[in-house]
Amino acid sequence: MGKHQHIKKILFAGIIVFLFIFRIQGKFKIFEKGYLNGYYVNTAAPELTVDGWFSADYQAKKQLYIEENIGFRNYLIRLNNQFAYSIFGVARANGVVIGKEKYLFEEQYIRSYLGTDFVGEEVIAEKVKKLEFVTQQLKLEGIDLINVIAPGKGFYYPEYIPNSRLREKQDTTNYERYLNALQQKNLLTIDVNGWFLKMKDTATYPLYPKGGTHWSHYGEMIVADSISRFIADVRNTPLPKIVIESVEWSDTSRYADNDIELGMNLLFHLKPNRMAYPKFWFDKTGVDQKTRVLTIGDSYYWGMYGHEVTDYVFSNSQFWYYNNLVYQPGFDERKLSDMNKMNELRTHQVVMLLFTEGNLPHFAYGFIDDLYEYYTNHPITDRELRLVAAKKSILNDADWLQLVKDDAVKKGVTLEENIQAHAEYMLFKEESKQLDQQ
Repeated sequence: MGKHQHIKKILFAGIIVFLFIFRIQGKFKIFEKGYLNGYYVNTAAPELTVDGWFSADYQAKKQLYIEENIGFRNYLIRLNNQFAYSIFGVARANGVVIGKEKYLFEEQYIRSYLGTDFVGEEVIAEKVKKLEFVTQQLKLEGIDLINVIAPGKGFYYPEYIPNSRLREKQDTTNYERYLNALQQKNLLTIDVNGWFLKMKDTATYPLYPKGGTHWSHYGEMIVADSISRFIADVRNTPLPKIVIESVEWSDTSRYADNDIELGMNLLFHLKPNRMAYPKFWFDKTGVDQKTRVLTIGDSYYWGMYGHEVTDYVFSNSQFWYYNNLVYQPGFDERKLSDMNKMNELRTHQVVMLLFTEGNLPHFAYGFIDDLYEYYTNHPITDRELRLVAAKKSILNDADWLQLVKDDAVKKGVTLEENIQAHAEYMLFKEESKQLDQQ
């Protein structure tokens, strides 16, 4: 009995020390907390009040605060996630599906391939009808609209989707119907999804990663180059070229090539397929005129934005993320709702709608409907077209634009406001001259 009692005391002491270590770490953060990927908001320590105590609101918040600040919490979460993945093949991350040979998918891309998210022929026909009208109105203002359908992992790797899900396959998909409708209306469209599928067996370098949801870094850079060439052809003006001078193979994922895996918050990294990473530069030889390209898109554009395509190739243009948040080199994040949408749009020569096929159920996220309503209620007049032409003349003349910038600083107004004022003055002089000649 003495030996057993001794063992019990050792075990009990071990448990106390174990709990004490967690308590000390939670209180003093001796070791690094450990980072968790994904979006979450830390709970602040609640303030004790009489009302909070008697309503039990304080107790609930205090319990949540303690749970979030327990010692080594983030490591324990990763350990639990690793256990679920390694033992049961389960991903403890919202919307993540583990496919065959441990290929990772997001649920929306499986649904889009299967067609279980199909919105219907009438919805697509109505959206494309509005898009055609908006395209025509923008063209009157000298702005070209192009559509880019980014690929989806479900379409690219259907062979790795679990068999239990493949039984859900429907007869049609949003991608097939949208592409057909866009082509029937002769709307400018780059079908990257179809392009990737054609290259799948012949591509020199991987176009899609095993542990990521977006196109590979190599894939997005060749797409960026293709988009640039397409726009240059549509506008009949040269754009800076993306020159890939070399490609490096790596056994470790870089950039966003393992973004799904990172979101799973595992204890150990998964082994990726070998990926290729290009070294590139921007060739501005022979490019005098700057073309501004407004991109309304989803997360598939982030890589291009991060690698300065928006700045160097598209000349300091704007990126309207999900038609909600505005990103532009040299500016902080802004809300589109706080800006004059039409004034901002009209500073660009091209509008690009770039969305993955998995987001086609909500194609353009209100942009098409917003512009359709605007142009329906504000028919373009001849004077408005001349005003737009005057503003573009200012924007396309570097010396003139600099004078307007300097004048805006003196007046204490924004550049956009001063461009508007100078364009209005140009029209005033033209109209006055016409009156004098009558």
